Amino acid sequence: MRWFGYTMPARTESLLNPTPAIVWIVLALLCLLPAVATAQPDGEAVTLQLKWKHQFQFAGYYMALEKGYYTAAGLDVTIQPHNQNKSPVEVMLAGRADYAVTGSDIVIHRAVGDPVIALAAIFQHSAYGFLVRADSEIKKIEEFAGHRVMLGTGSQDAALHAALKGAGIKPSDITQIPSSFDVNSLIRGETDVFNAYVTDQRFHMEQAGVAGRYILPINYGVDFYGDILVTTEKEVKQHPERVDKFMRASLKGWEYALAHQDEAIALIQKKYNTQNMSYEHLAYEARATRELIQPLLVKLGHINPTRWEHIKTTLEGLGFIKLGSSIDGLIYKSSNAKDSWSNWMATYSLSTGVWILVIYIIILLLLLLKVHRQYRRRTEELAESERRLRGAQEYANIGHWVFPDGSYTEQWSDQVYRIFGLDPATPPDSKTLKTIMLGNEYTSMQNSIRNSLDTGKELNAEYRINRPDGKERWVECRGIPSTGTNGKPGQISGFIQDITRRKQTEEELRAGRDFAENLINMAQVIVLVLDPQGNIVRFNQYMEEISGYSQEEVTGKDWLTTFIPADNYEESKILFQATIKGSHTKGNINQILTKAGEKRDIEWYDKTIPDAEGKITGLLAIGQDITQRLQAEKEQKKLQSDLQRAQKMDAVGQLSGGIAHDFNNLLGIIIANLDILKDEVAGNGLAMRRHESALNAAMRGSDLTKRLLTFSSHTPMEAAPLNINNVVNGILDMIEKSITASIEVETTLADNLWLTTINPGDLEDSLINLVINARDAMPHEGSLHIQTANVTLNQDYADTHQNVKTGDYVQLLVSDNGVGIPKNILERIYEPFFTTKPQGQGTGLGLSMVYGFTQSANGHIEITSKPGQGTRIEILLPRSTVTDNSTTTSEQASSTNNKTILVVDDEKELVLIAKASLNQLGYRVLTAHSATEALKVLEQNQNIALMFSDIIMPGSMNGLNLAKEAKRQYPHLKILLTSGFTRDIDHEIFKQYEKDMLPKPYRSGEMISKISKLLNNTE
Repeated sequence: MRWFGYTMPARTESLLNPTPAIVWIVLALLCLLPAVATAQPDGEAVTLQLKWKHQFQFAGYYMALEKGYYTAAGLDVTIQPHNQNKSPVEVMLAGRADYAVTGSDIVIHRAVGDPVIALAAIFQHSAYGFLVRADSEIKKIEEFAGHRVMLGTGSQDAALHAALKGAGIKPSDITQIPSSFDVNSLIRGETDVFNAYVTDQRFHMEQAGVAGRYILPINYGVDFYGDILVTTEKEVKQHPERVDKFMRASLKGWEYALAHQDEAIALIQKKYNTQNMSYEHLAYEARATRELIQPLLVKLGHINPTRWEHIKTTLEGLGFIKLGSSIDGLIYKSSNAKDSWSNWMATYSLSTGVWILVIYIIILLLLLLKVHRQYRRRTEELAESERRLRGAQEYANIGHWVFPDGSYTEQWSDQVYRIFGLDPATPPDSKTLKTIMLGNEYTSMQNSIRNSLDTGKELNAEYRINRPDGKERWVECRGIPSTGTNGKPGQISGFIQDITRRKQTEEELRAGRDFAENLINMAQVIVLVLDPQGNIVRFNQYMEEISGYSQEEVTGKDWLTTFIPADNYEESKILFQATIKGSHTKGNINQILTKAGEKRDIEWYDKTIPDAEGKITGLLAIGQDITQRLQAEKEQKKLQSDLQRAQKMDAVGQLSGGIAHDFNNLLGIIIANLDILKDEVAGNGLAMRRHESALNAAMRGSDLTKRLLTFSSHTPMEAAPLNINNVVNGILDMIEKSITASIEVETTLADNLWLTTINPGDLEDSLINLVINARDAMPHEGSLHIQTANVTLNQDYADTHQNVKTGDYVQLLVSDNGVGIPKNILERIYEPFFTTKPQGQGTGLGLSMVYGFTQSANGHIEITSKPGQGTRIEILLPRSTVTDNSTTTSEQASSTNNKTILVVDDEKELVLIAKASLNQLGYRVLTAHSATEALKVLEQNQNIALMFSDIIMPGSMNGLNLAKEAKRQYPHLKILLTSGFTRDIDHEIFKQYEKDMLPKPYRSGEMISKISKLLNNTE
């Protein structure tokens, strides 16, 4: 750096040689001083308590006493070293001292109510630090973990405790060893880290041939004051003038001691060397003491109130004082200067005149001596300051520059050349700058400098340069403009620093922040941050998509009132308050309200956000939208319930169908025999009545089995495409007669209703059953609504309803506003023989039959009901692609007595009865009891015209397979099938013979009519 030194003017040097006359006058006047001194009042006795034994740490007080500064202030000062049993403040508060030297623990005393006052901070930084061996791997506090650390538990080591906390080291991370105050503990390896006093212990290590390294709290943001001159409130109140005089004399002594270190060391060795310290030891301590006092940077004794508050906060965090403690009144405020002067004049009125005369005479000599001394000291200090500044600039990579305006030339320090990568011989001018600055950076720099000169504002700008070695760097320029002698802008001077590493770090941080931001926004979960009051700080893009709000719309708003539905507000508020107090919540599910008013189910994982001191500053909530999942689970449960019910109904249907099949065979035998007996008992009145009674009972049993088979979808039905509006209109009169006058019937029948292929009789029975159930549900009054419509079921509907296919359906709705059906009964309404009606008023087969009819038609039935709100029954029947082409066929009588018929049934009694009935009409009848036997009979008798066969038979081949094989071998063979149970059959084959089915049990007349119709119908 090209520094410009200061040369003292010649006239100033001439003043350093006072004339002999003045010298003699001064000497003569000095002879009068003893007499004047005797006229002064005796000095006031005061005692100063030191915090340790005599050493250079207290040189200022020794010099104040030695140079007569205390005496000149009218004080008789006694300096007493540290008492091992009591702290300096305790000695002072006990009345054994008027003043004391202590550390930042004065804050603790004030916080607990001790009447202490800080007069001056001698050490601007704490002298306490950590000391490790230079050959140790420990280079910073973060590396203390797992090591032995010598550390006191008292307040004197508070700065060290705070530094440990600031570095994140907990007491459990280290092995704490009580302080021995003996650095040999570190030398001998008894500890890894020593709590040292930086003015002392490393000297002992170096004397022992062991290099040491300090690790200071100030590097971790912990900056306590060191030695502090203190007194009591009583002393300030009773002796304010004495306090001012003692403080000023002490600071004056320190100024002298720092400027005359060798003299101070000599005095200590002569009068205060109770520890037998060597000159080298005291010199080492003197250098360290000067570094702690910082006389060139801070006014001696300066106290910063804000810094005291910082120290208090740190001590609160360490638990040395309670939170919220007050230290008001800690800092000393000097008494009124006017009153002090008046008191001084009153005290020294006798000698005032003499001293004024002496001062006027010797002032010239003292001025010259003082100028000389100050010049020499300032020159040394400036040289030292320059050396330190140059070193600091080199270390920080900072250079100094001057850009003049007008006739001046640019000036750069050596560090500027190093930053630019230029030879120091390169001219510091605009041409050089243009060669290294990128793009328009030079023009931008010139504009910034001109703007600063024009406005007088500080220059602060960043630029990119391209060094001759090809490296691109970032530099920061800061400068302050000054005004020339003509009042116009003069020059601007300042500093330049290479900030490439900082820019790289900023870029890396920015990239890391952007990466994290992108991850948060890309995440398909809600990321929400709230402050401790529950206000929204931010949330991610996924939350914007879910809620419909932008972040700008809701930032700063209360989360609960903005997003939580009213019915969940109190519960969510209690949960938030518990969480923000530290209660961790995981997997909690609640609802939020979107901007569109839609409720969404969110599963939350919450965690509080602490600051460096553990205080909770907010809440981080991660949420997952599980609305669809919950809906799917609900639908899945419904499907499982539907499936279980369907399986249950299927099992019940199979059981009831099997029973009905066997019962049909029995009823067929009974009815057929009763028909035969009718002719035999003709003319016998009593026998005819009994015959009629038995036949009626058998027919009622037949009707009962029909209902069972209809429920279990096993009734062979004669189906045809039809418009169900015709069925509804056809039985509307019957419906109105079936209900009471207090019930209003309303129909809404769709126009252009699609056809559906069903048995109209089954539909009539089903509709009558539903109407009767609705009537019973409205015992007093109500309304019954029958509605038809065309509907198309999509995949979503099919996915949520068991055994439902997509496509077009005809809808039949029957709804009432009656008493409704409880949920526990809804699950059983289709079960055969289950009824809630009183005994004798219902068979329990009504809805079973409706269910069976719907299943037989490949349709779907859905019942929804709530107690007190009525019932709604929806029947969906598949749309038919066949047009309505129903016809009626009249039976045609013909001569059939020459036809041969094969009767096949495993029930032998039914075979015999059928044979007898047909033989009476002249038919030739062959019989078989299985499919295999029937095929043999067909093979042996080629003239068989019709085969009448049961469908359900034992063996590997049932009646349908028999019909298929017989038709294949004998294409002209007529086939009539009968059954009361058609479960587990081949429905493709069944459809071919469905219209010619004869349901069991059948009357002989029905059988003969069917056979006659088939035989007279030529293909």
